Amino acid sequence: MLYFSWGINKTDIQKQRSSLIQKHWDFIDEYQNRLIVRGPVLEFKDTSIVLGSIHIVEIDNLIEAKKFVYGEPFAQAGLFENIICSQFHNKSSNTQFEFTRNLENKTFFLYCPNSMQHKIITDKLKEEALLYYNDFSQHILCWGSLISDKNEELCNIFFVEFPNLDDTKDFLKKDPYSIKKIYNNPKIQRWAPGGRENLTLAGTLT
Repeated sequence: MLYFSWGINKTDIQKQRSSLIQKHWDFIDEYQNRLIVRGPVLEFKDTSIVLGSIHIVEIDNLIEAKKFVYGEPFAQAGLFENIICSQFHNKSSNTQFEFTRNLENKTFFLYCPNSMQHKIITDKLKEEALLYYNDFSQHILCWGSLISDKNEELCNIFFVEFPNLDDTKDFLKKDPYSIKKIYNNPKIQRWAPGGRENLTLAGTLT
């Protein structure tokens, strides 16, 4: 099973977070072969400021998933204001590690909750959306849905790269789910692939 976790930082924890980044990386290394996505959510104007941490990992069950989410050093140190944790359905069948980056692009995280008025999404809409996303496969590192305990789609999430924020907004605006007003207040976050190979020793973009 795949689980998504998003730890949303408290304010003024940057120094404490930087002091724990090596422990964080060591902890995540233990799950390296099971990771689908990893990386920090960043300020738009100043990418040295980290707003949170996202991971999608393959884990046997919810009990083990909670051990991962709450045993992670940032969580243990109390750096998160909130943690969103949910089962994830990977609809792209890709991971960020299989994606060939265009380093001239910027990377973003799109969080698109479904409106409570749209619990049932038609197969036709799903097919239209899939065709639309396939047209952007060169820009999507990974995408899928957060799933409830009742196997309902709660939210679509995307990890994408585009030249700029305007192109990302345009992608979201023309998403068939957006056109049909399925999403409730979708958000675009600046995001970066994580790990030692992508970030500074402080855990930020260079």
